Amino acid sequence: MISKNAGALIVGAVIGTAGLLLTLPEPSTYAMTRSPQCAEALQSPELRARAAYVEDLTTGAVLYKLNDETQLPIASLTKLLTVLTALPLVPQSVPIDARALAEDGEDGLRAGDQWVAVDLARFVLIESSNDGAAALAFAAEQNGNGKGAFIAAMNRRAQALELPQTFVLNETGLDMSKSMAGAYGSARDMAHLIAAAVRLAPDVTQRSTTRVWDVTSASGRVYAARNTTPLPSQLSGAIASKTGYTDLAGGNLALVVEVLPGRPVALAVLGSTRAGRETDAQALIEYATLELKRRAACTL
Repeated sequence: MISKNAGALIVGAVIGTAGLLLTLPEPSTYAMTRSPQCAEALQSPELRARAAYVEDLTTGAVLYKLNDETQLPIASLTKLLTVLTALPLVPQSVPIDARALAEDGEDGLRAGDQWVAVDLARFVLIESSNDGAAALAFAAEQNGNGKGAFIAAMNRRAQALELPQTFVLNETGLDMSKSMAGAYGSARDMAHLIAAAVRLAPDVTQRSTTRVWDVTSASGRVYAARNTTPLPSQLSGAIASKTGYTDLAGGNLALVVEVLPGRPVALAVLGSTRAGRETDAQALIEYATLELKRRAACTL
Protein backbone atom coordinates (compact mmCIF):
# COMPACT_ATOMS: atom_id res chain seq x y z
CA MET A 1 0.00 0.00 0.00
CA ILE A 2 1.36 3.41 -1.02
CA SER A 3 1.40 6.10 1.66
CA LYS A 4 -0.17 9.48 1.08
CA ASN A 5 3.22 11.14 1.12
CA ALA A 6 4.62 8.65 -1.37
CA GLY A 7 1.57 9.09 -3.60
CA ALA A 8 2.00 12.86 -3.53
CA LEU A 9 5.64 12.47 -4.56
CA ILE A 10 4.69 10.21 -7.49
CA VAL A 11 1.94 12.58 -8.70
CA GLY A 12 4.30 15.54 -8.39
CA ALA A 13 6.96 13.70 -10.37
CA VAL A 14 4.48 12.85 -13.18
CA ILE A 15 3.23 16.42 -13.33
CA GLY A 16 6.77 17.73 -13.37
CA THR A 17 7.78 15.31 -16.10
CA ALA A 18 4.74 16.21 -18.19
CA GLY A 19 5.55 19.87 -17.83
CA LEU A 20 9.09 19.22 -18.91
CA LEU A 21 7.95 17.26 -21.96
CA LEU A 22 5.54 20.00 -22.96
CA THR A 23 8.28 22.61 -23.00
CA LEU A 24 10.67 20.64 -25.22
CA PRO A 25 10.42 20.95 -29.04
CA GLU A 26 9.87 17.89 -31.17
CA PRO A 27 13.12 15.89 -31.23
CA SER A 28 13.30 15.76 -35.04
CA THR A 29 12.75 19.52 -35.36
CA TYR A 30 15.27 20.20 -32.64
CA ALA A 31 17.86 18.03 -34.38
CA MET A 32 17.29 19.48 -37.86
CA THR A 33 17.26 23.16 -37.00
CA ARG A 34 20.47 22.85 -35.04
CA SER A 35 22.39 20.59 -37.41
CA PRO A 36 25.42 22.01 -39.27
CA GLN A 37 23.68 21.10 -42.53
CA CYS A 38 20.87 23.54 -41.76
CA ALA A 39 22.88 26.22 -40.02
CA GLU A 40 25.31 26.79 -42.88
CA ALA A 41 24.62 27.51 -46.54
CA LEU A 42 26.23 25.34 -49.17
CA GLN A 43 29.56 26.44 -50.56
CA SER A 44 29.00 28.22 -53.88
CA PRO A 45 30.27 26.40 -56.96
CA GLU A 46 33.36 27.65 -58.74
CA LEU A 47 32.34 28.82 -62.21
CA ARG A 48 34.06 30.18 -65.26
CA ALA A 49 30.88 31.97 -66.32
CA ARG A 50 30.45 35.70 -65.94
CA ALA A 51 26.81 35.21 -64.94
CA ALA A 52 24.60 32.33 -63.84
CA TYR A 53 21.13 31.68 -62.46
CA VAL A 54 19.20 28.66 -61.18
CA GLU A 55 15.49 28.62 -60.30
CA ASP A 56 13.28 25.91 -58.83
CA LEU A 57 10.38 25.77 -61.27
CA THR A 58 8.08 24.11 -58.72
CA THR A 59 8.26 26.88 -56.12
CA GLY A 60 9.87 29.76 -58.00
CA ALA A 61 12.67 29.89 -55.43
CA VAL A 62 16.02 31.20 -56.61
CA LEU A 63 18.61 28.56 -55.79
CA TYR A 64 21.69 30.36 -57.13
CA LYS A 65 22.54 33.63 -58.82
CA LEU A 66 25.69 35.36 -60.03
CA ASN A 67 25.40 38.68 -61.85
CA ASP A 68 22.01 37.33 -62.87
CA GLU A 69 20.59 40.62 -64.18
CA THR A 70 23.74 41.75 -66.02
CA GLN A 71 23.03 42.25 -69.72
CA LEU A 72 25.39 40.12 -71.82
CA PRO A 73 25.55 38.71 -75.36
CA ILE A 74 23.40 35.58 -75.54
CA ALA A 75 24.57 34.15 -78.90
CA SER A 76 22.42 31.23 -80.09
CA LEU A 77 20.24 31.16 -76.99
CA THR A 78 18.45 33.73 -79.17
CA LYS A 79 17.03 30.85 -81.20
CA LEU A 80 14.73 29.88 -78.32
CA LEU A 81 13.03 33.25 -78.83
CA THR A 82 13.17 32.82 -82.62
CA VAL A 83 11.25 29.55 -82.41
CA LEU A 84 8.68 30.85 -79.92
CA THR A 85 8.05 33.91 -82.09
CA ALA A 86 7.98 32.12 -85.45
CA LEU A 87 5.78 29.10 -84.79
CA PRO A 88 2.49 31.02 -84.37
CA LEU A 89 3.27 33.04 -87.53
CA VAL A 90 4.56 30.56 -90.10
CA PRO A 91 2.53 28.11 -92.23
CA GLN A 92 2.64 24.41 -91.42
CA SER A 93 5.04 23.87 -94.33
CA VAL A 94 8.05 26.17 -94.37
CA PRO A 95 10.29 26.58 -97.45
CA ILE A 96 14.02 27.11 -97.13
CA ASP A 97 14.43 30.55 -98.64
CA ALA A 98 17.63 30.86 -100.67
CA ARG A 99 18.44 34.05 -98.75
CA ALA A 100 18.58 32.05 -95.51
CA LEU A 101 21.57 30.05 -96.76
CA ALA A 102 23.75 33.17 -96.68
CA GLU A 103 24.02 32.86 -92.88
CA ASP A 104 27.25 31.65 -91.29
CA GLY A 105 27.56 27.93 -90.67
CA GLU A 106 26.85 24.94 -92.90
CA ASP A 107 24.16 22.52 -91.78
CA GLY A 108 23.16 20.98 -95.10
CA LEU A 109 19.86 22.75 -95.74
CA ARG A 110 18.93 23.14 -99.40
CA ALA A 111 17.16 26.07 -101.02
CA GLY A 112 13.56 25.23 -101.92
CA ASP A 113 13.37 22.26 -99.57
CA GLN A 114 10.07 22.16 -97.67
CA TRP A 115 9.95 21.46 -93.93
CA VAL A 116 7.19 20.81 -91.45
CA ALA A 117 7.44 23.92 -89.27
CA VAL A 118 7.71 22.03 -85.97
CA ASP A 119 10.45 19.79 -87.36
CA LEU A 120 12.41 22.79 -88.60
CA ALA A 121 12.10 24.39 -85.17
CA ARG A 122 13.43 21.21 -83.57
CA PHE A 123 16.30 21.11 -86.06
CA VAL A 124 17.14 24.74 -85.26
CA LEU A 125 17.42 24.04 -81.53
CA ILE A 126 19.37 20.77 -81.79
CA GLU A 127 21.77 21.79 -84.56
CA SER A 128 21.74 25.48 -83.60
CA SER A 129 21.10 26.04 -87.27
CA ASN A 130 21.59 29.63 -88.41
CA ASP A 131 20.14 28.82 -91.83
CA GLY A 132 17.09 27.22 -90.24
CA ALA A 133 16.53 30.21 -87.95
CA ALA A 134 16.77 32.56 -90.93
CA ALA A 135 14.32 30.39 -92.89
CA LEU A 136 11.81 30.64 -90.04
CA ALA A 137 12.30 34.42 -89.97
CA PHE A 138 11.73 34.78 -93.72
CA ALA A 139 8.64 32.54 -93.53
CA ALA A 140 7.23 34.71 -90.76
CA GLU A 141 7.60 37.99 -92.66
CA GLN A 142 4.77 40.31 -91.81
CA ASN A 143 3.08 42.60 -94.35
CA GLY A 144 5.93 42.14 -96.80
CA ASN A 145 8.29 44.12 -94.58
CA GLY A 146 10.99 41.46 -94.49
CA LYS A 147 12.95 40.20 -91.54
CA GLY A 148 12.87 43.61 -89.85
CA ALA A 149 9.23 43.01 -88.98
CA PHE A 150 10.10 39.61 -87.54
CA ILE A 151 12.90 41.04 -85.37
CA ALA A 152 10.41 43.59 -84.04
CA ALA A 153 8.02 40.73 -83.29
CA MET A 154 10.81 38.91 -81.42
CA ASN A 155 11.40 41.94 -79.23
CA ARG A 156 7.68 42.25 -78.52
CA ARG A 157 7.66 38.57 -77.60
CA ALA A 158 10.55 39.13 -75.19
CA GLN A 159 8.56 41.90 -73.50
CA ALA A 160 5.45 39.71 -73.30
CA LEU A 161 7.51 36.95 -71.66
CA GLU A 162 8.80 39.50 -69.12
CA LEU A 163 12.45 39.30 -70.12
CA PRO A 164 13.50 42.85 -69.21
CA GLN A 165 17.18 42.58 -70.15
CA THR A 166 16.58 40.91 -73.52
CA PHE A 167 16.62 42.52 -76.94
CA VAL A 168 17.64 41.15 -80.32
CA LEU A 169 19.08 42.60 -83.51
CA ASN A 170 18.90 39.39 -85.54
CA GLU A 171 17.25 35.99 -85.34
CA THR A 172 20.43 33.93 -84.91
CA GLY A 173 22.36 35.70 -82.16
CA LEU A 174 25.43 35.90 -84.39
CA ASP A 175 27.69 38.88 -83.65
CA MET A 176 26.90 41.88 -85.82
CA SER A 177 30.47 43.19 -85.58
CA LYS A 178 33.55 42.88 -83.38
CA SER A 179 31.87 45.11 -80.82
CA MET A 180 28.13 44.52 -81.30
CA ALA A 181 26.39 41.25 -80.50
CA GLY A 182 23.31 40.04 -82.34
CA ALA A 183 21.29 39.74 -79.14
CA TYR A 184 21.58 40.54 -75.45
CA GLY A 185 19.99 39.26 -72.27
CA SER A 186 20.68 38.24 -68.69
CA ALA A 187 21.23 34.84 -67.10
CA ARG A 188 17.91 35.22 -65.32
CA ASP A 189 16.14 36.06 -68.58
CA MET A 190 17.65 33.03 -70.32
CA ALA A 191 16.56 30.64 -67.56
CA HIS A 192 13.06 32.11 -67.80
CA LEU A 193 13.17 31.92 -71.61
CA ILE A 194 13.98 28.21 -71.76
CA ALA A 195 11.38 27.51 -69.07
CA ALA A 196 8.84 29.39 -71.21
CA ALA A 197 9.87 27.34 -74.25
CA VAL A 198 9.22 24.12 -72.32
CA ARG A 199 5.82 25.43 -71.24
CA LEU A 200 4.71 26.86 -74.58
CA ALA A 201 6.35 24.51 -77.10
CA PRO A 202 6.94 21.16 -75.36
CA ASP A 203 6.68 19.27 -78.66
CA VAL A 204 9.73 21.21 -79.87
CA THR A 205 11.87 21.35 -76.74
CA GLN A 206 11.51 17.65 -75.95
CA ARG A 207 13.83 16.95 -78.90
CA SER A 208 16.45 19.49 -77.82
CA THR A 209 18.21 17.03 -75.49
CA THR A 210 18.68 14.36 -78.19
CA ARG A 211 22.30 13.65 -79.16
CA VAL A 212 21.55 12.80 -82.80
CA TRP A 213 18.15 13.07 -84.47
CA ASP A 214 17.41 11.77 -87.97
CA VAL A 215 14.65 13.80 -89.56
CA THR A 216 13.09 13.75 -93.00
CA SER A 217 11.97 17.04 -94.52
CA ALA A 218 8.59 17.38 -96.16
CA SER A 219 10.46 17.17 -99.48
CA GLY A 220 11.83 13.76 -98.53
CA ARG A 221 15.44 14.74 -97.80
CA VAL A 222 16.98 13.04 -94.72
CA TYR A 223 19.01 15.13 -92.28
CA ALA A 224 20.99 14.09 -89.20
CA ALA A 225 20.71 16.83 -86.59
CA ARG A 226 23.66 16.66 -84.19
CA ASN A 227 23.36 18.36 -80.82
CA THR A 228 25.90 21.08 -80.10
CA THR A 229 26.45 19.65 -76.61
CA PRO A 230 26.55 16.05 -75.36
CA LEU A 231 25.63 17.09 -71.82
CA PRO A 232 21.80 16.79 -71.90
CA SER A 233 21.94 13.28 -73.36
CA GLN A 234 24.12 12.31 -70.38
CA LEU A 235 21.63 13.64 -67.83
CA SER A 236 18.77 11.36 -66.83
CA GLY A 237 16.50 14.30 -66.00
CA ALA A 238 17.22 16.62 -68.93
CA ILE A 239 14.07 18.25 -70.32
CA ALA A 240 15.38 21.01 -72.62
CA SER A 241 18.69 22.54 -73.62
CA LYS A 242 20.20 25.22 -75.84
CA THR A 243 23.80 26.25 -76.39
CA GLY A 244 25.33 29.45 -77.62
CA TYR A 245 28.80 30.59 -78.59
CA THR A 246 30.28 33.61 -80.35
CA ASP A 247 33.49 35.58 -79.93
CA LEU A 248 31.67 38.28 -77.95
CA ALA A 249 29.44 35.98 -75.93
CA GLY A 250 31.83 33.18 -75.06
CA GLY A 251 30.16 29.93 -74.05
CA ASN A 252 26.49 30.03 -73.05
CA LEU A 253 24.13 27.23 -72.03
CA ALA A 254 20.52 27.10 -70.84
CA LEU A 255 18.90 23.95 -69.45
CA VAL A 256 15.77 22.65 -67.80
CA VAL A 257 16.64 19.59 -65.73
CA GLU A 258 14.66 17.50 -63.27
CA VAL A 259 17.32 17.29 -60.56
CA LEU A 260 15.05 15.37 -58.16
CA PRO A 261 11.85 13.46 -58.97
CA GLY A 262 9.21 16.05 -59.78
CA ARG A 263 11.56 19.00 -59.16
CA PRO A 264 12.71 20.61 -62.42
CA VAL A 265 15.05 23.59 -62.33
CA ALA A 266 15.87 26.10 -65.06
CA LEU A 267 19.46 27.30 -65.25
CA ALA A 268 21.59 29.46 -67.48
CA VAL A 269 25.30 30.27 -67.69
CA LEU A 270 26.58 33.19 -69.74
CA GLY A 271 30.09 34.27 -70.63
CA SER A 272 31.84 30.98 -69.94
CA THR A 273 33.97 29.04 -72.47
CA ARG A 274 32.89 26.44 -75.00
CA ALA A 275 33.92 23.61 -72.66
CA GLY A 276 33.39 25.58 -69.47
CA ARG A 277 29.68 26.10 -70.12
CA GLU A 278 29.18 22.36 -69.62
CA THR A 279 31.30 22.00 -66.48
CA ASP A 280 29.61 25.13 -65.09
CA ALA A 281 26.18 23.65 -65.78
CA GLN A 282 27.16 20.34 -64.16
CA ALA A 283 28.38 22.20 -61.07
CA LEU A 284 25.11 24.13 -60.87
CA ILE A 285 23.03 20.96 -61.27
CA GLU A 286 24.94 19.34 -58.41
CA TYR A 287 24.56 22.48 -56.31
CA ALA A 288 20.82 22.72 -57.02
CA THR A 289 20.31 19.05 -56.14
CA LEU A 290 22.06 19.42 -52.77
CA GLU A 291 20.32 22.72 -52.03
CA LEU A 292 16.86 21.28 -52.67
CA LYS A 293 17.68 18.31 -50.42
CA ARG A 294 18.97 20.68 -47.73
CA ARG A 295 15.84 22.81 -47.87
CA ALA A 296 13.63 19.75 -47.67
CA ALA A 297 15.54 18.36 -44.68
CA CYS A 298 15.59 21.67 -42.86
CA THR A 299 12.03 22.67 -43.78
CA LEU A 300 13.28 26.06 -44.99
